Amino acid sequence: MAEHAPKEVAKVALAIPLTENVRVNEDLADIALNLPSTLAAKFVSKAKTWLNSPYQLLLPEKLGNLISHLAKDGHSKAAMDLAKALITVSSDPSGQSDTGKEESQMYPPAQNPLAQFEEWDYEHILERNIPDLVAASPIKTLDWLCELLGKAVRLSRIRSNDEGPEDYSVFWRNAVEDHEQNFHDDLKDLLVSAVRDAAQQIATSHPEEIRHIISLLESKPCKIFQRVALHIIRLNPDTIMDWVTDRLTNRDLFYESVHEFRLLQRDLFVRLSPSAQENIFHMITNGPPDVEELISDWEQEKGERPPTEQVEKYKKNWKMKKLFLIRAALDTQWKARLDTLVSELGEPECPEFSTYAASWTGPTSPKDVEELQNLPISELKSFLVKWKPERDHRALGPSPNGLGRTLTTVIANNPQPYAEKARDFKELDPTYVRSILAGFREALKKNRSVLWAPVIELCMWVVHQPRIIEGRMVTNRDIDPDWGWTRKELASLFSVGFEHEFLSIPLNLREIVWVTLEELTNDPDPSGEDEADSYSNRWAPSSLSINSTRGLTMHAIMRYARWIRKYTENDPRQPELVGQVSDQMPEVQALLDAHLDPSRDPSHAIRSIYGQWFTTLVWLDSQWAASLVQKIFPKEDQEPTRSLHLAAWDSYIKFSKPYLRVYELLKDQYGAAICRLGSLSEDNLRSQDPEERLAEHLMIFYWHGALSLSSIGHLTQFYEKASPELCAHALGFVGRCLRECIRTPSSEVITRITDLWTWRFHTVTNPGAPTKYSKELAEFGGLFASGQMDLEWSMGQLLEVLRLVGKAEPDHLVLERLAELEPHHSANAVEALRLFVERDRDGWLLLSYKGYARTILSNAIQGTDPGGREDAIDFINWLAAKGSRQFLNLLTRQEQGG
Repeated sequence: MAEHAPKEVAKVALAIPLTENVRVNEDLADIALNLPSTLAAKFVSKAKTWLNSPYQLLLPEKLGNLISHLAKDGHSKAAMDLAKALITVSSDPSGQSDTGKEESQMYPPAQNPLAQFEEWDYEHILERNIPDLVAASPIKTLDWLCELLGKAVRLSRIRSNDEGPEDYSVFWRNAVEDHEQNFHDDLKDLLVSAVRDAAQQIATSHPEEIRHIISLLESKPCKIFQRVALHIIRLNPDTIMDWVTDRLTNRDLFYESVHEFRLLQRDLFVRLSPSAQENIFHMITNGPPDVEELISDWEQEKGERPPTEQVEKYKKNWKMKKLFLIRAALDTQWKARLDTLVSELGEPECPEFSTYAASWTGPTSPKDVEELQNLPISELKSFLVKWKPERDHRALGPSPNGLGRTLTTVIANNPQPYAEKARDFKELDPTYVRSILAGFREALKKNRSVLWAPVIELCMWVVHQPRIIEGRMVTNRDIDPDWGWTRKELASLFSVGFEHEFLSIPLNLREIVWVTLEELTNDPDPSGEDEADSYSNRWAPSSLSINSTRGLTMHAIMRYARWIRKYTENDPRQPELVGQVSDQMPEVQALLDAHLDPSRDPSHAIRSIYGQWFTTLVWLDSQWAASLVQKIFPKEDQEPTRSLHLAAWDSYIKFSKPYLRVYELLKDQYGAAICRLGSLSEDNLRSQDPEERLAEHLMIFYWHGALSLSSIGHLTQFYEKASPELCAHALGFVGRCLRECIRTPSSEVITRITDLWTWRFHTVTNPGAPTKYSKELAEFGGLFASGQMDLEWSMGQLLEVLRLVGKAEPDHLVLERLAELEPHHSANAVEALRLFVERDRDGWLLLSYKGYARTILSNAIQGTDPGGREDAIDFINWLAAKGSRQFLNLLTRQEQGG
């Protein structure tokens, strides 16, 4: 049908109301894929909303194909818009990696960059669809991929204030190229490969852009981008041998000597000039630069200087590795020196790497997946009971933990027969029981059904086991130390079971489910000691809440409440119970009330859960939620209530969407948060994120008219207290909302935003205002780029901003918008471009966005506005006089230099 009547099909499909039914959304994606690209592009704004569904199934793959469909047919802007919604990087609220608590005391937990759906789908889209976007919009796509990778690196830093170029990528990405040493397979790895492949694709198809590509990569702040740049230089050296020489003779790069530099040296040393080669030989002769530092470290540790022969051996070994890399280009004299060193020290192993890891990657299993899944369940149980690992002092052999991982995979692939026999798994070691429950959880995530009754019976048995196993000795992490980890897995399984759209736990199991959960809410994890450790390691309470048994259980309780509400809403016999927690689920009310008593549960992690789920409590029963406000967010006048308040508030503001109904209940709490702006010490666990989220909430409330610019309102109080950076974030957020909103904002909304900008502009540009608000002024670019504001007004404001601060953010979107304007706006567009360039001291703007600049200038020259044409000619000649001659071909010979 789409093939024969595409316009009619598109009209009907676009009129279908928004739904969370993923099957409907997949069908709509299929329709878009079969429409001409001009019509398919109209589905992008709708498709972006489909990604809000928690169950994606095949939707990411279909939307990835839609990116290709649009990009191949010339709709690169729509394709990029969809790609930015589909491939995102956000922070993992767990805030930690897979290390245990003992390890986390030594290595503070980093946040894991989080994908919005399965990383396998990301990999599929990045490998199959993004190359089509690169072909359609090369530099813009590469820059976007770099932004994603940069964000992933920032989120994974150990400390929030860990700035600078060091990203420790030599540990998590041993080689930029595909290599067996790249043991990790996470989101950062996928993005490194995507940036690498995009850069090489552009270098191959547009060799004239090779210097631009390298400059773009090297302008990014993290070292991984410099490593990718070295990789691209090595693969494309022919036209940039001057840059090859510059990098290979750079002392900092030479002494740091990352893997990609070593490959560049190995492959291209032979092509250097004799003087450049001599420079490198001179650095080798001088020896390693860190000898004195190593001697000092030795003295501090051992109280004496290291033996002279040991220092000399270190120097020789360093020189040997340097020479070994370039051995093919050595003359007879240098070759003899290398041979002498090799005969004395032995040939270096893998000199292309500073460190080379063995191939062991984790716990292993005595049987693989195929062997385990072929065992009858009775034989499987017997094997799990009888098998014992051999003693291995290196801990590299098969272990119960490794066997458990394989067992999880087997059950996840085919859960039903194991669920039917779940009762038979009682009495197994907790390591295996945990792995079995994890298998059921993974199966649900893959939309494979589970027979719940026997599984929950097994869970009930687990919670009645003594948590501590008397006499159990654990010397490594090959087995679970007790039943604690299994109890934690149980809570996670229940959470998935409550939330699943198709395969949720049946309501007739409510009683046994509740008894099991209620028992887990008494688990001692997290303890007071755990909370103290979390503070010393700078974990937020919300992070500890999802890394502790009681915390995970309380999250499951909230999902249990939603599960009950869902069934009640669909039951025509109980409509009067909806919205009445005391009648609908009294067990939930009693338990949540009890854990709000600090004498019963003083945990900040548990209190953070109430804040995170407060909007759900309002949805369940607004009157009951209103009665809990003062308990969840107690007074801040003294400890411990102040810390409990902050734990709940930070989780609320960070994880909750802003709802007007909730704002009415929490007005006092919003006011208190505004008063706290900028008052917390740097040592406080809270990052800037809660303050930025507060700014976003207030902007949404203002957008909808719940706040005004009155002199005594929350909004004006916010601007009185907020830092310049936070003010800039607030306006930038408004710009993003304008650009991303699905429906055209009403005239009332546009008026409010206009009033906000006008007020802020006059406030920060009056003679007494400090100049530190330039970043906030620059964020007007987002309002202009959205295309939602009145064009004449917004163009005038943009020019005012550019005259004042010389920039408008996001600059690429502003320039893109200027390039799209009708010809009669060309004079203003050229003036804006000139103001951008005049303040761009480093010259990166024209280098990065010369396509937009060319369009702006071409439109002006070909347009009917004589003022715009004259301005464009003058600007092109001005650029040429400064050495940038790339736009002269837009002019006739008479116009050049005129």
